[in-house]
Amino acid sequence: MQGFQPSGGFLHRRYAPGVDLFLLPDRSFRTVSVRVHFLQPLAEDAAAGLALSGAVLRQGTARLPSRLALQRALDELCGAELDLETSRVGEVHLLEVDLALPSERATGEAGLLKKAVSLLAETLAEPRQEVRGFPAGLLRQERRNLKDAIAATRDHRPSWASLSCLRAICAREPYRIGRLGSPQALDRLKAGNLLSFWRRSASRLPILAYAVGDFDPARMADLLAGALLPLRSGRPAPLPRTGFRKAGPKHSIRRVARA
Repeated sequence: MQGFQPSGGFLHRRYAPGVDLFLLPDRSFRTVSVRVHFLQPLAEDAAAGLALSGAVLRQGTARLPSRLALQRALDELCGAELDLETSRVGEVHLLEVDLALPSERATGEAGLLKKAVSLLAETLAEPRQEVRGFPAGLLRQERRNLKDAIAATRDHRPSWASLSCLRAICAREPYRIGRLGSPQALDRLKAGNLLSFWRRSASRLPILAYAVGDFDPARMADLLAGALLPLRSGRPAPLPRTGFRKAGPKHSIRRVARA
């Protein structure tokens, strides 16, 4: 197909440096799933910033200034779903933006895909804000929620044991850092600083966008270009490196065995 290259079963198109699209159109589906990844190296402050940005962004936009208003707009799109969450892959930290909706062919509603992708773009580009940045009350609420999620790990003994082991083994490596950062890093984030962090991240971080389901690939490519490219400015950051940086000490296994 013109403008696309095959890549692992997907159709690949590079919109611009640092912005890549992967499509898998399949008419056997009655749904459409879109996932947009923003990638950064795993680091404590950056992880906290991206996690808190995602938590605030999913609470509404300038036009839809609450989670309830945003959810109602999604319900009007045949029950579409939109969420933002962070994850880790090795020493890469990701903000995942997920959009899911029934296909236009299944619903018979023309323009449904365009409206849904436009709402995704609005969520990323037009967040709720006050004069100094994100709404201060909303920021405090979402920071508290993330800190509670971090603290909850202590209440689940297997998870806490696994995390403690990981921190000990990878004490000098970024891999020790959780996907939400740390409570201390979250406390350092203020409303204006966080909004600036998000805008800088959206403008420069590598973006990998995926879409799977019942859609026309050329149309999907145009819609996602309209959603993602306006976010970009400045020189794009390189893709984060993966893998281990150095081998562990040779005597570590012997010490564990004696213990």
